[in-house]
Amino acid sequence: MKLHILGTGHAMTFKNYNTCYVIEENGQFMLVDAGGGNRIITRLGEAEIDIVKIDYAFCTHTHTDHLLGFAWVVRLNYHAFKAGLRETPFTIVGSHECVSAIKTLAKITLGESAYDSVIDKKILFKEVKNGEKMQILGLNFQFFDTYAVDMPQMGFYIEEKDFVFAGDVPLNERYFEKFNNAKYLCLEALCSVNELKKGGLPNKHFPVVKSAETAQKIHAQNLILWHTADRLPNRQEVYLKEAKSVYDGNVIVPNDLDVVEII
Repeated sequence: MKLHILGTGHAMTFKNYNTCYVIEENGQFMLVDAGGGNRIITRLGEAEIDIVKIDYAFCTHTHTDHLLGFAWVVRLNYHAFKAGLRETPFTIVGSHECVSAIKTLAKITLGESAYDSVIDKKILFKEVKNGEKMQILGLNFQFFDTYAVDMPQMGFYIEEKDFVFAGDVPLNERYFEKFNNAKYLCLEALCSVNELKKGGLPNKHFPVVKSAETAQKIHAQNLILWHTADRLPNRQEVYLKEAKSVYDGNVIVPNDLDVVEII
C-alpha cells in the first residue's frame, strides 16, 4: 500500500497544502480528505493521479480545510462523466454531517441540472457510523468516532495493514488498548515546542512531543506526523528530533507530494 501525500499542513498554512492524501492499493485509489480549495486539482496533477482513477473518497469532518476541496473533486468527476472519460461510479464515504455538507457544496458548484444528473446516480454517497466496517480497495476498513471536542469527526483502521488514521485530533485514550502495538499510527502534530511557546495551541490539537508520547504509550511501531505548521525551514529535522526524544519507534514526517510505503 502507498500513501500519496497531497498536503501536510493545518488550516492556516500557506506553503503546504492542507493535510490530505491518496491511498493506493493494487492499482486502486482512495482520496482521504480534499483540503480547503482548488489546490487539490494542482496536487493531484503534481502527484500524477488522474481523478478518473480514484473510485473512493473519505471525508473525516466538515472543517473547511478538509471539506472545501470536495467541491472541486465533485466538479472534476462531473466533467469526466460528461466527457465520457469516466464510466465507474465515484463513491464518497463519511458521516451524515460530511455527506450532507458535500452534497450542499455540489449543488452550489454544479447547479441544479448538473447536480441532478450525477449526484446519487454516478457520484454516490455512503454514510458510515462509529464501528462500521466496509471493504474498500480490497481492504477491510473500520471507521471510528475520534471524539473530537468541537464537531463530529471520524478516523479509520485498516485491518490488513494494522494502520490507524485518527483524523486531525489526538488519539482518544479510549482507543489506546484497541490499537496497542499498531504497526502504523497517523497523528496530527500542529507545531514544535518552540512554536507552541510563541503562539499557543487550541485544546483540540497536540504539539509534536505529545503526539509522540501517545505513540510511545501504545507501542506503535511507526508514527506518521502531519497536519503541521509550515513556518520552519527545517520542519522535518525539528519535528523528528522532538518526536524521537520521547518515542522509540520509527518516525515519518512527510512533505507534500512525498510517497510513503506501508508494508
